[in-house]
Amino acid sequence: QATDTTNDTITAVVMNSKLSVSLLFLHFIFSAAKFEPYELNGGLVSAVAGKNYMLIAADTRLSRGYEILSRSHADGRIWRASSGRENINFKNNNNSNNEEYLPLSNVYDGAFIGTSGCHADCDALKRLIRCEISTHSSWVAGGGYLSASNTANLLGSTLYQRRTFPFYAFCVLAGLDRETGTGAVHVYDAIGSHERVAVAAAGSGREMLQPILDRLFSTSNLREVHNDDNALEDAHNGNNNQHQHQHQRQKDGNAIAAADQRRGSSLVLSPPVKTHVDCDVDEAVNLLVRGYRSVAERDIGVGDEIIVCIMKADVDGNSSCGGSVKVKRFPLKQH
Repeated sequence: QATDTTNDTITAVVMNSKLSVSLLFLHFIFSAAKFEPYELNGGLVSAVAGKNYMLIAADTRLSRGYEILSRSHADGRIWRASSGRENINFKNNNNSNNEEYLPLSNVYDGAFIGTSGCHADCDALKRLIRCEISTHSSWVAGGGYLSASNTANLLGSTLYQRRTFPFYAFCVLAGLDRETGTGAVHVYDAIGSHERVAVAAAGSGREMLQPILDRLFSTSNLREVHNDDNALEDAHNGNNNQHQHQHQRQKDGNAIAAADQRRGSSLVLSPPVKTHVDCDVDEAVNLLVRGYRSVAERDIGVGDEIIVCIMKADVDGNSSCGGSVKVKRFPLKQH
């Protein structure tokens, strides 16, 4: 009888243990279903590559849904990835002209990166990229630096390494090409796929800003080569000249013909579109601000202020790498 009681006790303990494990497993499943590692904190970043300059811009709103966490979030949106020691402060110091100027010893050292998405992931990515560049400059003899294209590849590789649990960060990169002197702009997705373009946008409201910028910076999206009066007169006379009077459409005014994309006798192809715009700096800034103000009227994640960072190399006729960075601020809608 004592043995039967002991067996019954052991059986009850085992059943209770199994029940506890089952309940714990069910609790883990339902808890894991509610776990969300990412948070969208808004922000819209963009960049433009010019013939002898580059500019990168971002708004300063940090939000969570309908809650505004900060109206002056700037340092986490635009930052410089380089081995240089120049400290660029994007915080508003209440300057009356809303402009700041900073000379640079080497404008070809690294690039500027704009990030939007989850603020925690953007900050972690910022620290990781700067650590990689600092390590490279420490190990290379003579304190070598990464060019804009090398920095673009580093950022893409870093994002791709986290493809199984990616950074929730959408980036644009802007720098100056040492060989041509033109701006170099790359746009990324969350797992590191990137492309060199002339105008780029990423983040909240990107679907609205990108087509606006494409249209504003494109030389000709639709070209019409007919005169309506002459067309009507020719039609009345029975002269139907299709080559003269038909609408000639282009996919993009910046498109490059396929035959012109090949470089020499090699199989390397240049991009199918121009990777820089033709307008000057002031016009590019005005067009970019127009696009941001249009998006700020329609997206609650964009607003408060836009910061535009302009970098140009010195034009002094020698091989100097010096240049300057100018930071401008423009108000946006505070809804």
